[in-house]
Amino acid sequence: MKILKKLFLILLIATATLTLASCGETEDVEIQLDDIPEEAYDELVQQVEEARRSGTEAADGSIRYFTYDAVYLGIQGYGEIDRVDVLDPECALYRFTVDGKEQCYKIDCGEIFSTNVDADSDNDGKDDYLGVLSLDDNAYLIQNNLKVGYSYKIYVTGDTIIGVSETEKMDEIEAYCKEENYSFEAGSRTIKGLLQTALAPLGNVLYVYGGGWDFQDIGASTQARTIGINPDWVRFKNSQDENYLYRDENAKSETTYPFGGWNNYYYAGLDCSGYIGWTLYNTINRSSMTEQGMVTSAVKTAYKLANTYEYGTFEHEIGGGKTDESSLLTVAKSLLPGDIVSISGHVYLVIGMCSDGSVVIAHCNTTASNSGALGGGVMLSAINPNVGAAANTAGTEGANTAGTEGAAANTKNTDCEAYRLACKYSKLIDADWTQTYPVVMADASKYLCFPTDTEKAGIFHWDLAGKNKLTDPDGYIEKSAAEILADLFGE
Repeated sequence: MKILKKLFLILLIATATLTLASCGETEDVEIQLDDIPEEAYDELVQQVEEARRSGTEAADGSIRYFTYDAVYLGIQGYGEIDRVDVLDPECALYRFTVDGKEQCYKIDCGEIFSTNVDADSDNDGKDDYLGVLSLDDNAYLIQNNLKVGYSYKIYVTGDTIIGVSETEKMDEIEAYCKEENYSFEAGSRTIKGLLQTALAPLGNVLYVYGGGWDFQDIGASTQARTIGINPDWVRFKNSQDENYLYRDENAKSETTYPFGGWNNYYYAGLDCSGYIGWTLYNTINRSSMTEQGMVTSAVKTAYKLANTYEYGTFEHEIGGGKTDESSLLTVAKSLLPGDIVSISGHVYLVIGMCSDGSVVIAHCNTTASNSGALGGGVMLSAINPNVGAAANTAGTEGANTAGTEGAAANTKNTDCEAYRLACKYSKLIDADWTQTYPVVMADASKYLCFPTDTEKAGIFHWDLAGKNKLTDPDGYIEKSAAEILADLFGE
């Protein structure tokens, strides 16, 4: 009997590998079993089991934190819980599968001082956070490394996780991403480099509302501050098909859309502002996570690039907020390659202009797949200002009907050089993706109009002569969309 109890206790303790708070290293429990009287075995087993549940010390005091192999399932109440509760360490519970059973834990959020939330003043669908004031830079560090369906080693004391280590293996996907990353040069700081970088995610990234934002939903995620195509995006894209819905009213607890005001899947893809932020970070920087992210509210992006970062100039009044054909053509003719344009609820990048006045753009947006499901991702689109408000074929991101009218685009609308170029080069980048998500026209009355009551919507132009900003040694500013795309593809 004593031998059986001893073997059981050895197995029990062997699974109780601990992380010490003082040094962050792991230690195995060291208990001299031969020195323990037989009558003490039952009591010691009870102590060890209690320690595994509570994180308190047992026996010789060596047991503090335990590690478990676990799979993250997401936050409890996802689809209903709001951002304020998610950010509250006393409210949010995190679901994991441990030893085949679901367990819920709290998570150490770091030293949080205060969280201030303001109303959605810029009509971008998000509350405006005045800031999360933290006593250290590691606030929400654990949460920003958690991804649904991924495997982790979790470090637990009591009912609280105090550390995680990802154990997921994605060798094949990571190898693919490394190959894809050769398609552009990070940190080029040129207009050509900006456009090369912008094209790299096409076919690799699905549209996720809030994608590219961090766990707190106030700035750039780890993925948006990483050099190259992120494996998390590719893994998620590979798990979906043409029936992917970015917003599913019938599965609110599973959809990537934040019905409760917060997104469980912020790491899995990009939205329009996340895409522009990632593109800018990869164009300006050469190293991951070394600089501040550049993800900000879509409607404010162009304004902030000019007035906060001082990278160039900002235009708002051009076109007078009108949607007649003459006003839209005026706006289109003012665009330059590499311009970043903010409109109500959306932001996009200009690839180039065509001789007929149409414009090729790159953006991350919702659009209907060939099955009719509203998904989308990073794509090339075309704007044809020559048909004015009649070009109502693709809306701005987040709208339930965005892109669904694309198949009905009239001949006059698609009969432009920008549409033909977008179709040609989208297929060259990824034919399968383009078959799933055919190129659609962007609504000129929305994409080339800056309402007078939305002061921070407008066009950002790069200052190409400024220090530490972009330059244009390749002369792209003077090239047409056709010349730019031909050069980018080595034609």
